[in-house]
Amino acid sequence: MKKIYWFLQQLEYFGGTETATISLCNELIKYYDITLIVTARKIINPPYKIDKNIKIIYLNNEKISRVDEKIVKFCKDFHYFKAFLLSINSTIFSIFSKYKYRRYIKNITTNDDILITSSLDNYLIIPRCRKYLYHYHFNSKFYFSFNERFMSLFYHKPYKYIFLNKTIYNDITSKIKRIKNKSIYIENIIKLEPTYNINYYNNNLIFIGRYADQKDPLFLIKSLYELKKLNVNFKMNFYGEGKLLSKMMELINELNLNEEIAINGESNDIKSILSDKDLLLLTSDYEGMPLVINEANSQSVPVFSTYFGDSTIDAILDNTGVIIYNKDPKEYALKLKELLLNKDKLMEYRKNSYLNSLKYSKETIVNKRLELLKNF
Repeated sequence: MKKIYWFLQQLEYFGGTETATISLCNELIKYYDITLIVTARKIINPPYKIDKNIKIIYLNNEKISRVDEKIVKFCKDFHYFKAFLLSINSTIFSIFSKYKYRRYIKNITTNDDILITSSLDNYLIIPRCRKYLYHYHFNSKFYFSFNERFMSLFYHKPYKYIFLNKTIYNDITSKIKRIKNKSIYIENIIKLEPTYNINYYNNNLIFIGRYADQKDPLFLIKSLYELKKLNVNFKMNFYGEGKLLSKMMELINELNLNEEIAINGESNDIKSILSDKDLLLLTSDYEGMPLVINEANSQSVPVFSTYFGDSTIDAILDNTGVIIYNKDPKEYALKLKELLLNKDKLMEYRKNSYLNSLKYSKETIVNKRLELLKNF
């Protein structure tokens, strides 16, 4: 059986990249021998349902895991020196320390194996003599950021580029024409069985994701405060974990939103927590193709979101949800009120969200992956 080595940043927290990857690996294990290689520390009981036949190797390299997110967090908290030191450590790893891990990867793999990478720390440790698939989980704006382009100088060029949708693919390959012939796009799999549900749950709202700066849950809480001032009754449940948890709790207390907002930990049962929700609310600064949108749509839950990059329009079609282009709490709240008061429109979005999600079915996406992998 041919071997796949799939590289991930971490298995400690819920993340879109990790969830999408593991869902796919759980299907591909029927056809391939799969090993996950994780940059970060070893976790005894990861919060993911991973097929027992999938092997896991931990590199225990915390310093290089999720560096971009940590730097943003330090800067927002005005810890500029910590951000500077982390940037220096990342640069040293990119130039020198990576070779230790490249040697290790070379020793445990062969020329016949398929290597698939999912993040910057993964790209850096692939040895020269191995072909690998570059799986990019963000949008083109992030791809062309200074950090991404600078760091690309320090890793080997992949055998194939895989982007998450047609818009991201077109935006990137139109500007970097030399990679077009070895680039494709394949959407993420939806692991949930679809459910058609056209009911109304009295403005029961939900957020699912990391409590991190990228997801900006603090902005959402401020927006919900503005929604309350507009005399809209609602219930809001947050599901996730992250460094902003204490700040979220403080802000909820400060704005007197304890009756309206409940903070929950991460959940393995996404289908259940979506079953009685009217809308998924998102406020991310940037994303690729958020898996949580497709998961919500598969349960007939439409999405109300800020604009998070070029893939927003692919992720949230005109008839499946609402995109807010100006990131202002008052505007977010006002548009949200308009939708919640228009029950006919909300029911239309529920129906269309479900129908749109069917194109991301397990069978469709797995077949696309198998077609790609058979050429290796």
